[in-house]
Amino acid sequence: MRLRNLFYLLLALPLVFAACETNESETDKPVEKVAVLSLTSDIIMEFEAEGGQGEITYTVEWVEVSRTSPVPEPEVEVTCEADWVTITATDLEKCNFTVAANEGEARNTKIVVKYATEVAEVAVKQAAKEEKPEPQPTTFEYELVSAERMSAEDVGFTLYPYDFPIAFSGVEGENGADFVVWLVGQEGDMTLQAGEYSLEAENVIIDFCAVFTADEIMAEDIVVKVAVEGDVYDFDITLYDAEGNIHHATYSGEVENMTVGGDEPVAFEPVKVTAELFSTGNFMLQL
Repeated sequence: MRLRNLFYLLLALPLVFAACETNESETDKPVEKVAVLSLTSDIIMEFEAEGGQGEITYTVEWVEVSRTSPVPEPEVEVTCEADWVTITATDLEKCNFTVAANEGEARNTKIVVKYATEVAEVAVKQAAKEEKPEPQPTTFEYELVSAERMSAEDVGFTLYPYDFPIAFSGVEGENGADFVVWLVGQEGDMTLQAGEYSLEAENVIIDFCAVFTADEIMAEDIVVKVAVEGDVYDFDITLYDAEGNIHHATYSGEVENMTVGGDEPVAFEPVKVTAELFSTGNFMLQL
């Protein structure tokens, strides 16, 4: 009886050892994991022509499936074929990118986010550059009602007789303005002669040509047409400012102080002399 029990015991021992080996080998096997990638931001991102910065967010999981062969944990890869999109940073939660300014037509591309075998795509669209029309110059019309030739004291500079800095006064109201133009005549001119005065003709001092409204508007260019009949002058003034706007003014009438040219000489002031006697040795002098 004892021999039979011993025989059965010996038969069972290999089974026990085999079971132990099976359990240990299953535990030692590496864990197989699979990637799970889920976008948490919009799948379409739109940009204006000026471009800008964008961000794609997502979640990634490394999920255990079974114990087979070892699989290393992957990294998130983000790519874009368009050269106007630059990927600037990537981690396990998001990627950042920039979109360059668009100088042409509307365009689109896609950003591909890859995590192991999982792939997600985000469309990137950018508007075309807006064609802005060239600003058109504005023309301002003024009516001038008086004119006066300025003196050296008025302008703060020495004047030659053929210098003609002229101050015009405009009408009151919405388009009222005062003008100053400095015209240069020919040597020997005591009054302003008819003709066209401009930068091209080099008979205008541009730094002193201005329009006085709420703000002083300096001339970038100016053309002054002058007609003369007796003492009556007709002025047609076209002044261009830095923004390309046109300031057009007209005047017809006399110019005050037109016959006064250049700096006047200082008047001679006589010195009073009194008679006195002076003694110089043996002589007496009387002045």
